[in-house]
Amino acid sequence: GKYASEPYLPDAELTRGEMTAYAVPEGEVFVMGDNRNLSEDSRNWPRKSVPTDEIVGKVRLIYLPLSRFGPVRSYPLVNAAGE
Repeated sequence: GKYASEPYLPDAELTRGEMTAYAVPEGEVFVMGDNRNLSEDSRNWPRKSVPTDEIVGKVRLIYLPLSRFGPVRSYPLVNAAGE
């Protein structure tokens, strides 16, 4: 993978803890919460990734930031590195 450039984050807000390299198996996703320091997500779970056939929710609405408030019609499948 590639590190995502996040210049908007102060050094004090870097992700807590250390994580070793992890290759996400084909047909699975690595899930991260939007509050990197308080989210319990793939970084903390014994089984690091989730099979896509176990995902039951769909994104329907962007709430914040208010400048983007509204329904989600589609969402491109790209990661933080832009791939």
